[in-house]
Amino acid sequence: MAFQVYIIANSIKRFTVYLSLPWPNGQPPFSALNAYVVFIGSGVVMLPFFVVVAMMKVGNYSNDGHKLGNPRKSYDTSVHNIYQNIKTSAKEMRRKRRFHALKLIWRHCLPIAPFLHLLASICFLIPRVLME
Repeated sequence: MAFQVYIIANSIKRFTVYLSLPWPNGQPPFSALNAYVVFIGSGVVMLPFFVVVAMMKVGNYSNDGHKLGNPRKSYDTSVHNIYQNIKTSAKEMRRKRRFHALKLIWRHCLPIAPFLHLLASICFLIPRVLME
């Protein structure tokens, strides 16, 4: 995290240098500078989410360090209630199935913390390549 803060400070310093450089047309390339600011800003916005997701369990097996084949213990009594499905309507069942599918997708998708770290790192590396 300290290295990321160093990269952010260095990027801000480099942005001021890019503004003061003598450019061929007399004006700096505003599209490249705007892209520079957007990439650095999006990387800065992603870092707090990365820290939070890395420290907390978010329900994603690959992010939370869940081992395959390790049985989960469930102490929820509603899971074992056989009369629960009788009282629900068809509309509620469809809604539960839809959210169940989204929950399964979230649970089994790629690890969130490393993915956010990768995106933030790319957002800090691309601007330098754009300006050089």
